[in-house]
Amino acid sequence: MSMYKAQRLLAETMRNRRKQQREQQEQQQQPDDFVASNIRSFADKSYQNFRQQRRISQPVNQKDSQQQINGKRRQQPVREPLRQCSNNSQQQSLRRSVCQKATGNKNDNTCKSDVKVAEADSTSTVEVAPVEPSRLPCLDRSATLPADVPDADQRGHCTMVTAYAKDIFVYLAERELAYTLPNNLLSGHAEITERSRAVLVDWLLQLSGRFELQSDTFHLSVRLLDHYLAVDSCLAKHQLQSLGAAALWLASKLEEVYCISLGDLLHVCAGACGRRDLLTMETRLVGALDFHLLPPLPITFLRRLSKVAGVDNRLHFIAKYLLELATLSTDLSCLPASRLAAGALRVSLGSELRDWSKQLAFYSGYSAESLRSVCASLARAVLRAAAGGAESRHQHPHQDHHHQHRFVYQKYRSANYLSVAACSQFQPDSSYLAGLIADCDAG
Repeated sequence: MSMYKAQRLLAETMRNRRKQQREQQEQQQQPDDFVASNIRSFADKSYQNFRQQRRISQPVNQKDSQQQINGKRRQQPVREPLRQCSNNSQQQSLRRSVCQKATGNKNDNTCKSDVKVAEADSTSTVEVAPVEPSRLPCLDRSATLPADVPDADQRGHCTMVTAYAKDIFVYLAERELAYTLPNNLLSGHAEITERSRAVLVDWLLQLSGRFELQSDTFHLSVRLLDHYLAVDSCLAKHQLQSLGAAALWLASKLEEVYCISLGDLLHVCAGACGRRDLLTMETRLVGALDFHLLPPLPITFLRRLSKVAGVDNRLHFIAKYLLELATLSTDLSCLPASRLAAGALRVSLGSELRDWSKQLAFYSGYSAESLRSVCASLARAVLRAAAGGAESRHQHPHQDHHHQHRFVYQKYRSANYLSVAACSQFQPDSSYLAGLIADCDAG
């Protein structure tokens, strides 16, 4: 036998041996824990149901239209959105059963009452929520630009895809109607309070800065957190931190190029939740939201309006400061993303005596009068943050007092954000903020 044939035979023998070893390892290998197998099975089943029940709008050809006229086309069932359910208790019990199936826990001790699961009516018709009249120009794809309004999409770099900007933001405004949050977000919770949620959001913002995440990741994690709190009212207080960590981890998977590693996230949790708790909470979060994980974000609308207004970095940082302050309050966080972004930019422009122009009213869909209440709420949030920052300079850092979450204020006092939180217009004795509140009360 030649040397070449001997080498080939030896290589083939080694390959077969390695293949047999891998097959034996796969047969003997067991899953790390029950959560990993539940995640895979639950994701497969949910994706199959999602593909079967989702209504996909496609252009109808002549043959399909003729079948519709003759009544021969089979009508596909339409799933009713979460916000359009007539009975909130039925929707909550349905979502709770999905979470129990995902985690494999049939006897959930966190639920304080046994609620029977009611099946959703798959043949119910979908009713579109009424649109606010001030938003109609923004939602109309065929709306023409008025003669006295400059075109904001003429200028810009080629990477800004100005040719598709109108269609993109009309679509986001339409999707915003399906992701509405109730005004009384924490009314059904027995253990979760406004203060505990604010401390959690402040901690999420600190983690975003520590891991150098994008602003979209932080805002998405807060939106996912609020949507889950609106669905599941049986969440215990000791599970709140694991919910926030799971929301931030899931948001980093969707927004970041490299998501947060599980080991790093468990390290910053400092033993508050384990690996199994975090994976279980992620499964519950995805199941409760029914894989609707990409709501429109306020920071997206703010970038659009900042480009339309042509603001500089200072005004844009002020608006970002207001948006992050708004995440600490459920009254502001439950507002539509476009309305919150428009109100933040109006307050920012007013700090330099700039008015809300017709161009901004057209592209945002909100007039200056319709933003009075939002601006007043943002002004009150700024006053609370400024008062807390003033107290922190005179009190002991470990002293327990009302203003514990002031990371947003300290962040925007730094030179990296041009110290916008320290400017005279946003101090406790500011006449500008008092004027915004008085204007809302008078109107």
